[in-house]
Amino acid sequence: MSENTSDLLEAALLCIGAAGILERRCDRALSYQGISFSEFRLLRALSAYRHGAPRIELAQQVGLTASAVTRALKPLEKLGLIESQRNARDARQSLTSLTSAGADYLREGEVAVRTALEQTRLAEFDAQELADWGARLGAVRGAGLRR
Repeated sequence: MSENTSDLLEAALLCIGAAGILERRCDRALSYQGISFSEFRLLRALSAYRHGAPRIELAQQVGLTASAVTRALKPLEKLGLIESQRNARDARQSLTSLTSAGADYLREGEVAVRTALEQTRLAEFDAQELADWGARLGAVRGAGLRR
């Protein structure tokens, strides 16, 4: 194993560990609303679509499988936070959109998540450091981890 491979492994483990800690903190911040951070991420992704999004696109945006997105959307629909327009010919083409109640929930959730994140070490970074860090992580995510 080369030194670089070992460094890659350590960097990946650190990122995954940090992401887990941040996700748990965000989950706790959202718990009073009755949604998880994964569900919050879905609501946030849906907010970018004016006329609804196919579930496969949502899955790609939030890093879940399409079946996991389908399972996660069911309770959000029961809460009235999203609505689905089913495609009778192809369920994969069904569109999901945010309701006005979902948009309200999302705004409240964003406040809760930002407040929680202000209590982490992330708040010690300045705007440029956060932008640089975000760009690097975005490049890894955007490349789908392949070269």
